Amino acid sequence: MEKIQKNNQRISWIDIAKCIGIIAIVLGHCSSGNLKCICFSFNSIIFFVLAGMTFCRKKEKTDVYFSFDNERTLKIFLYRAFRALLVPYLFWGLVSILIYSVMGRLTAQTLNMSQSHFEIGKNFIFLLYGNSDTGYFEWNRPLWFIPCLFMAELLWVLILKVSEIFHNIKNLIWIIYAATMFLSAANMFYISYSGNKFVFPLELETAVSMMFFFGIGLFCRNEKFINLIHKYVLSDKKLLQYLSFAFGTGLTIFLSAANGLTDTRSDSYSNVLIYILNALCACFLIILIARVIYCNSLMEYIGQRTMAILVMHKFPIMFLRVFFPFTDQKISEGNILCEITVCVFTIGCCLMAEKVISQIIPEVFGKGRSQHIKNVIFQKDGQNI
Repeated sequence: MEKIQKNNQRISWIDIAKCIGIIAIVLGHCSSGNLKCICFSFNSIIFFVLAGMTFCRKKEKTDVYFSFDNERTLKIFLYRAFRALLVPYLFWGLVSILIYSVMGRLTAQTLNMSQSHFEIGKNFIFLLYGNSDTGYFEWNRPLWFIPCLFMAELLWVLILKVSEIFHNIKNLIWIIYAATMFLSAANMFYISYSGNKFVFPLELETAVSMMFFFGIGLFCRNEKFINLIHKYVLSDKKLLQYLSFAFGTGLTIFLSAANGLTDTRSDSYSNVLIYILNALCACFLIILIARVIYCNSLMEYIGQRTMAILVMHKFPIMFLRVFFPFTDQKISEGNILCEITVCVFTIGCCLMAEKVISQIIPEVFGKGRSQHIKNVIFQKDGQNI
């Protein structure tokens, strides 16, 4: 049975998996060498998989997390996506631009910045454009993930809505799903081997590639697949769990070393086939670990605050780089103890800041809702959100 928190319908093991994912994101941004390669091989992809697994989930008081809300309209999706994704993106993007316009000028030489665009107006325009490959995202590159996730979800919403039209035609829905997955994977191959680099609004080119992993998450909601995993992996067969963990860990490390440093943000996949296999292996490993752990208050707490850590973790890292420059040297030397220390410090700072800010304006982390806005938008339709 899934442990579901009744007050907000959260699923404990999903939060634990998100905790592992966000730690990998922060650690990837304050590490080098093999550790950076491993983290970058999956740290953003796991969130696309988890987003697919919980996409349009019915908030019902049962243990069925893969139930799908077919009645959710495009208007409802856009409202929720704006509140949960775009509001934090715009707010923290603007905050980052303002901080960068002042502090960036003072620290550019210290940090050896290869690019330095301090103009508030241009940075704001490219914030709205929403693509980090424009070169105008030095103020907070990790924010690329938010518009990318929004576009991936939006594209899947449209595909699922179209597929509903043909629900009476046998197997056609599966053909549509398979075609979407194929085209998404083909986009990764095309970007990698054609030499053509697209820079579309809202990270569209990357979102199309990430639709593959989002689709994997959708597939993992299949009841037959879930029952199969429960029967052969998540049962009381501890030996199989240990073997799966050891095999998954070893394969993830091996594939990461074989493929070298990849970067989902800039569509740098190296060998695409290895990239996909590596990401899927790492995601399976994380989900396995989360399901085996099952319940951990600290990890669930962190997993429920991934948005806050994502949008703010650059600030503590930059603080250490400016005022404690030896950390940069230690990280470049591959000092794992230093890298872990910086990661822990960064996450701790983000959690403390989130605790304070959430008491004042929780909306900037995608939390809370305005009952007035909700009523204005949906009162005519009589829809529940």
